[in-house]
This record gives sequence, C-alpha cells and structure tokens, in this order.
Amino acid sequence: PPPAPTIRAAAAAPAPPTDMAHPNGHRRLAALAALTLAPIGAALAATATSPGDVQPTATAPAQSDLDALRNEFEKARQLGNKSRMEEILRDGGETATKFVVSTAEAAKRTPNETLFARYAAITEAWKGAFDSDFPRNYERFLQRLPDRLDSKRTVARQKYDAATVEFSEKRAAGDKKGVAAVADRLHALAMEFEGMGDNYFASQAYLFEGIGKSESIQGDDADLHAVADAYQKMVELREEIELKDTFYRQTKPVAEELRGRGYGAEAKAAGEAADAPAGGAKEIGSAIVVAPTFEEVDALEDTERPSYYLDEHRQIWPSIQVKRNGSTAQIPRVDDGPTVVRESSAKVVLDADGDGEGDLDWPTRGKFEAFTMELGSGATKRPWRLMTEIGRQDDFYQGQQMNLLATDDNFQVYYIPAGAMKAEIAGEEVLIYDDNFDGVYGSMPTLWQYPELAPGSPQPDVDSIRIGGAKRAGPFSEIVDMGRGAGWFRLTVEDRGNKITAQQLDLKTGEVRVKAKGLDPDFLILKGTTDGLENAFFDVAGGKSVDLPVGTYELYYGMVSKGRGLQRMKAVILPGPDTPKYVVEEGERVDIEVGKPYKFLFQYDVTEDEVTVKGDTIQVLGAGGEVYDRFYLCVPYVDISLREEGARRGGAAEGMKPVVDNQGIADHGWSRMWKPLDGKLPNRFDAVEVQMTERKNALFGKIESDWL
Repeated sequence: PPPAPTIRAAAAAPAPPTDMAHPNGHRRLAALAALTLAPIGAALAATATSPGDVQPTATAPAQSDLDALRNEFEKARQLGNKSRMEEILRDGGETATKFVVSTAEAAKRTPNETLFARYAAITEAWKGAFDSDFPRNYERFLQRLPDRLDSKRTVARQKYDAATVEFSEKRAAGDKKGVAAVADRLHALAMEFEGMGDNYFASQAYLFEGIGKSESIQGDDADLHAVADAYQKMVELREEIELKDTFYRQTKPVAEELRGRGYGAEAKAAGEAADAPAGGAKEIGSAIVVAPTFEEVDALEDTERPSYYLDEHRQIWPSIQVKRNGSTAQIPRVDDGPTVVRESSAKVVLDADGDGEGDLDWPTRGKFEAFTMELGSGATKRPWRLMTEIGRQDDFYQGQQMNLLATDDNFQVYYIPAGAMKAEIAGEEVLIYDDNFDGVYGSMPTLWQYPELAPGSPQPDVDSIRIGGAKRAGPFSEIVDMGRGAGWFRLTVEDRGNKITAQQLDLKTGEVRVKAKGLDPDFLILKGTTDGLENAFFDVAGGKSVDLPVGTYELYYGMVSKGRGLQRMKAVILPGPDTPKYVVEEGERVDIEVGKPYKFLFQYDVTEDEVTVKGDTIQVLGAGGEVYDRFYLCVPYVDISLREEGARRGGAAEGMKPVVDNQGIADHGWSRMWKPLDGKLPNRFDAVEVQMTERKNALFGKIESDWL
C-alpha cells in the first residue's frame, strides 16, 4: 500500500528587511555599478552624460572582455607564470570576478580536468593577488548546493540577468518608476539567493537594488532607509565570501554614512514606534468563553472545506496499516488516541483502555461508514468521528486498476474527519473541524513532506472553521471575521477543542481578490507574516474580494480540481521560489494573479556523457509564482529535449512516464505513480540546457518550461 507520510518541519524563509526603502546613491558608486549591470556573457557600454555620472545603454554582447582575460590567464597558466596570473586577476576588476564565477559554474556543470586545473590555478592566484579565499568559498557553495535548489537557482540566475538588463534600459530611458520596480524584483532575488547560500549573487542584487532606489536615480522620491539596508547587506555578504573588490570598497563608506545619519530599517522602526500612534488590533469589551458541543458531519457531503481529501478518492486518504492478526498500530498524528488492533483477518478494533482487548469496532464492511470514538481524558476528553473505508480487489489508484484488498500480512483502513465542535459566538454558529487529523479541534497547521511531493516542498494540512452557516468553510485562524456586522474576533482554543475564548477586535482592513486564468482554485490560503497575524489564515479564493486585516501576507496552501466523483482530478498549490509577499493596506485592494501560462519546474544532473532529469522534482509553475504539485489523475506525461546553451533549437524529444503497473511499483515505489520516472539523455554539449513540455495535461492543458 502507499506509504504513510513522514513529518517534516519547514525551513523558515529568510526574513526580509522591515521596510524596503530607497537609498542615497552616490554618483560615483552608481557610475561604477552601471558598468557591470549585464549578465556574464553580455556587456553594457557607458556614456558620460554629466560630471561624475554614467548612463548605461545596452549594446551588442561584449563577451570579448571575459574571453580576453580567460585567454591571457590560460596562457600564463600553461607557462606556469604565477606572478602573471596574479597580475591578470588583480588588474581584471569585475571581469576577473566573473571569470571566477563562470569557471566555477562550468566546472560544476561539465566537470573535466582542464576546468579543474584552471580553477585550482585561479584559487591560488587569487590568494596571492588579494589574500582572499573567494574562489574557494564560491566553489564550496556550489559543491554543497542541494540538488533540489540547483534548478531553482538556475531560474533565479536567468531572472537576475534579465532584471539587470531591464534596469539599464529603464535607467537610460529616464524611467524612475520602472527602475524602482526592477529594484524591488532584485530585492526579492537577493533574498532568494541568500536563502540558497549564494552570497555573491545576493550581494550583487542588493547592490543594484540600492542603486535603483537611490537619490542619484530617484531624486526626492528616494527612500534612504531602504538604500541603507540594501548597501549594508551587500557589504556583509561580500565580507562573508571574502570578496572585498572595488564595489565593496565603494559601497561600505556609503552604507556607513547612511546608517550614521539614522537611516535603515531598525532606525525607521524605532522612529515610527516613537512618533506614530499605537496600531494593530485593539480589544473591545470582555472576552466570551464558550464550551462547544460535538456535531456529527457527513464528510462526503460537506466538502466545501480547505482540504485535499474530501472526496471519494479514499485510496489516497490518510490510513492506518496493521500487519498480521494480533498486530497493533497507533493513529498517526493523534497522541492520546486508542490503539488499533487487527483482531482477525477481516476485523479491526480499537483498544481504548490499554488492556489488549477491543472496546470499539473499526468498520471494515467495504463501504463508506462513519463512527465515533473518544480521545483524551479529563478536561481534554472529546469525541472524534471518522468516515472510513477499506481497499478493494478491483480498486483504482492514479487511474490504474489495483488490488488493494487486505491480505494476511497487511490490512489498511482509510479515513477522513466526520465531526466538528459547535459553538455560538456573537450570535453566529461556529463549527470547527479537525481537518489536519491530529485529534484537536482548532490547532495550527502542520507541514508534511508527503512522498508524492517534490523534495523540499511540504504541504500544510489545516483545520477548518465555518461561520454562520456559510456554504464554504475557511482555514481555522486565530483571527476571524464573524460577518453580518458582528466584527472581527481573536479565537483561542483550549483543552483540545473543549473550550473557546473569543475576544472582539477593532482593526483596520483592506481587500484581496484572486484573478485566476485557466483554473479557479478550490481554495487559496494566505498566511499572515506581520506581528499579530502569524497565526492568521484566510481563504481568498472564490472570485470575490475578501476583507483582510491590514498587514503582510504570503501564499500558504491551496488546491485546484476538475471533474466530479471518481473522475475528479486535483493538485495542491504551494508557494514557489518567486512567490511574492502581499501587502494589504487600509481601504486598498490587492489583486493576486494565478493560473496560466503554466510552466514546468524541475531539476537535472549533468555528467560528461549524460543528462538525467529527476522526475520526482517536477512541479508546475503558475503565472503568479505559485507552484502546483501532488497531481492526482493528472500526472504529467512530459517530453524533454536538450540543446547547447544559447542555441535556438532543441534536439529530438524524449518521453518521461510514471509507473503504471505492479512491477513498476515493486521497482520504484508507490510515489512514482505521481511523477514520471527519471529521464536520461546522452549529452553531446559542453554546456547544456533542458526543456520540458506537455501538449495537453488533463488538468492544466499545455505546459512548457523555459530552457533551464
């Protein structure tokens, strides 16, 4: 049977600065940085327009500078002339740094003895020229970069290159707002690079963010707090990798000057706290304390809740697996539940008192049935009701016929929640469901790294709350809108659902609206990141504007589906590498775009002879940076092709398909029915790019990746 999930804590994303402001751009620094705005392999010509300023304009690629330095260095290396190699690097400026970066990355992508020997010489010569281990530090970063981040970094690099070129073009056109917008994107990329450990490109992105928001470009619209933060981050990251180049030497005194004048996020926050009136939610009146009662729910009818499981696809419901007769198991995630016992070949019971005897039968009659047990004791004693089913001989799993009937060695029972705690708060009926399966009504979400998901992309499971008889339930949240003029409340659940405290709040709100193209999400949950909103979760799907408390939010979890009953196909929605934060301001509306066009995200390994595309890393990327994964009945059947880096066309496509039979499951495991098996293609190129396409996915339609 499919394996039980294993819990995994999610890594915290790097915290952004408290505010993205816009720095004091000393023209000397702006002019210097303008000369390096282009990606490796392209160049910018500079034309002075006023004393001390440089206005960059895009020109034809000028790879010749890098090629010339590489050729000169290689000649010196072949001659064993160490002093000449040091001189070339010392005089090479930013081109020498690009030489280090491009050589290190080439050695990682297409390792060979020539590149290894060249990089060893670079490392030694750099040490002699600058007394710095920057090349060694950069090489270590690349070696330690996890496979799951490699393709994401490739995408980030492409976005960085495009952003710097656009930066130059908009600056040349005098488009201040355009430059500021690109600078915001560079800030997001800087945080992404930093989160991956790529301090070089993070520092570059922070540098250009600062320049783009500086006085030299923005004039009176510059925000010196943000500039100070961006420059300071650039300096700190350069110091960590031991790269004290011209940019570092020019940026450091500017950063120190700005901070000395009281600019930066910390200074701004301190000033706002001292000068501004108290903000955030204010409590109104006395708290309401209620003792809820238990309500039975028909889970297959009440499906309008933010859950991946509430449909007839019981084969992928959470499950309990018991082995031979007499074997026992615990209910996953529930820490105070009864023991599950397989009493005979077709009978499963629950032992509540620990005496080894069954106190309650677990229904195993081969049809959807609901039953109620009790969890906990004393103040935490509470009913817990499940809808359950067992496997059948002629079952279907991912559209393939499978025998999931119990055997002498294994009995698997599937279940979903079928109960809720009901209370009346502020005149409204409130139902709280345990939809994250931990036996607690109103607990915070838990992240699970299900085996069907790409590595490093855990899925949250959330409890649900329905207010006032609404058709749709939302994710349980500490802050909720009671509707009908009742106002906003903070809910605190105690004794695992037996006690609810509700405190009315006075807070300011704005609006959020989801604009979906292609597929409308069944639910799309935002999570608050501002102080006081960390445990606030809101479903913003449905096509209408939703009122949210003022603050900053991130995409947390969602789902899309198509079809009904056993033909229903579905996929979860998760945050991607470039999913933005959403800032809700009082009286303003934020639009969130999701859906088409769809692209593939994936990772691949390259050797001198072969390119291996890793099937388990495949995800679908939407227009808003959202990522789709855990595909049921819509598994991608993809074609992959290769081309030489920079070429216009790719080679013949090779198909990738998932496991579709018992032998494949035995060889590769159940999870490979959710993603294609690895694709392997012969490598004929020194530097290779990969593209993945699917002409018509059952759920998404056409999907085509960038060349990565």
